[in-house]
Amino acid sequence: MQLQRLTLVLGLSAFALAATLPGPLQVPDKRFGAVEAYANPAAAAVAGVGWERAIYFWPDIQPTGPGDWRASKLADATLSAERRAGREVVGLIIGTPKWARDTRGVPNGATLPYDDPQNTFAAFVRKLAARYQDRVNTWIIWNEPDVNDPTAPSHTWSGTIEEFAALQKSAYLAAKAANPNATILLAPMQHWYMLNAGQPPYLGRLLDVIKSDPEAEAHSFYFDAVTLNFYTMPWPNYDLILQYRAMLADRGLDKPMWLVETNAAPTDDPAWPVKNPAFPVTLTQQANYIPQMMALALAAGVERVQIYKMADTPTDRAANPEPFGLVRQNGTRRPAFTAYATAARAMAGFRSATLMERDKWGWVTIDQPET
Repeated sequence: MQLQRLTLVLGLSAFALAATLPGPLQVPDKRFGAVEAYANPAAAAVAGVGWERAIYFWPDIQPTGPGDWRASKLADATLSAERRAGREVVGLIIGTPKWARDTRGVPNGATLPYDDPQNTFAAFVRKLAARYQDRVNTWIIWNEPDVNDPTAPSHTWSGTIEEFAALQKSAYLAAKAANPNATILLAPMQHWYMLNAGQPPYLGRLLDVIKSDPEAEAHSFYFDAVTLNFYTMPWPNYDLILQYRAMLADRGLDKPMWLVETNAAPTDDPAWPVKNPAFPVTLTQQANYIPQMMALALAAGVERVQIYKMADTPTDRAANPEPFGLVRQNGTRRPAFTAYATAARAMAGFRSATLMERDKWGWVTIDQPET
């Protein structure tokens, strides 16, 4: 098949490539996503979002005990609508209800066999995977366990690295038992907390623990892909992706890699100004960042890229000092929306991406089938 070549010069603003966007893409490329696209499905359709992460928060679903089961944040009707629109939903499983955790917040029984009823997290994962089989077939287990500062808003894990390896193992086996077609991903790594603490990357140490398990190789080492949450700086992020890929290769592992959160949140939006930002970012810089990071991630061998997030929501201000949405809460679009949509259209159907130059200019060449 003949290929056409798209060259992206990474010093240009993507929204300058297209003054206006056509209507929704009929078949979005499932390799380009935006977190919680269901928050603005009409905008997601125009942007060409092919997949989205949705959180399945255990304390909300089983708040009182293992016999309880309540609706998740993503209602079944909304899930069905997203699937009809051609957007794959990937679930992120996280959180521990009070009845199921120890004094540190670690799930009770996490180191027990996955089919032991006292392994509370595995029991929940097994039931979740069974209930959503054929609607949600890809699951991310936890989020950013490498944020080791208990005071950080993104801190989620207070257990040992050995306990987290056991959590991953039991979740993998439980999900596969319920749905053999499930794809189970490692928790996204944030990287910077470990670096600032003077510790080696969490992923490498986690892989060493997993590889020490004599049963791991027979079960694909308990994960089907590695996931990453990298923000703000495209070139350092490109280097980090290569560094994390090397961690796998150094241990004889060859697994896909997904960039499941990325963005450069603006601090100068009049609708949401940020006082004394740690990393000042303009709306234009955010729009520049989106296509740069998408192209560089592909050039680094990433299988999927996802922007955090589709749209601002009412609870965002309490969670983050900056706005991350491609779309504001009032429905208006930030320049980054057009940047994302333009890049997703330009790169849809790509076969390969190669970084050709990294000096005065960044230059990525993307090969695609001719249309």
